[in-house]
Amino acid sequence: MGVRYVPWNVIIDHNMTIRYSDGFFNETVITQIIEDLLADLESVSTSTDSGEPLSNLPESPHLYDTYPNPFNSSTTIAYRLPRPSNVRIDVLDLLGEHVATLENVDNKWAGYHEIRWEPSSSSSGIFVIRLVSDGVVETRKVLLLK
Repeated sequence: MGVRYVPWNVIIDHNMTIRYSDGFFNETVITQIIEDLLADLESVSTSTDSGEPLSNLPESPHLYDTYPNPFNSSTTIAYRLPRPSNVRIDVLDLLGEHVATLENVDNKWAGYHEIRWEPSSSSSGIFVIRLVSDGVVETRKVLLLK
């Protein structure tokens, strides 16, 4: 006798919370849950239909805390831009020496962005992630454990 299974549908939101779990496919219910979750997310548009700026975007570029931190093989760096901007993200050691450039983009679109850092040749230690955009400089510390 072969292996038998029942397909299981699970919807997990951006906070890693299970919002739906069922062994049967109900397209109407699943569609409604997805639409509700999308409505709850912040928009990446920079203006309303009337041209007014949206209030959910920051007034200036913002660098979020990295995750995971500390990390072993890779970490995610998230940032948000209020408008299309030039952006540069560098990794520095504690002495301020340049280790890597993770992003160097002209006219990056406004909204939320994520990039990954996978340092293969760096040894354990504390590093500084530096975001430079629109004359704003933000930094976050990250700990690499090997």
